[in-house]
Amino acid sequence: MKTFIALALAGAASAITHGDIKFMDYLAKHGKGYETIKEFNFRAAIFANKDAELAKINANPENTFTVGHNFTSDMTKKELL
Repeated sequence: MKTFIALALAGAASAITHGDIKFMDYLAKHGKGYETIKEFNFRAAIFANKDAELAKINANPENTFTVGHNFTSDMTKKELL
C-alpha cells in the first residue's frame, strides 16, 4: 500500500510513464515496498538503469538468449555483493 501512495505522490509532479508502470509491476511481483518517497525514487532509478541495460542486451541480434528482471533489479551493486 505504501508503494502505491509513494507513486501517487511522486506522480503528482509529473505524468506517470511506461517505466513507472513497469516498476510498479516489478514491485507487485516481488512484494516490495519502500518507507519513503526518497527511497522509492532511488530504487526506481536503479530499476530504470537496469531496464535499459536489459533492453540493450535483448536488442542485440547476435544474442541467442534474452534477459529479464528478477528480485535484485532494484539493488545497488554494493548490495549485491
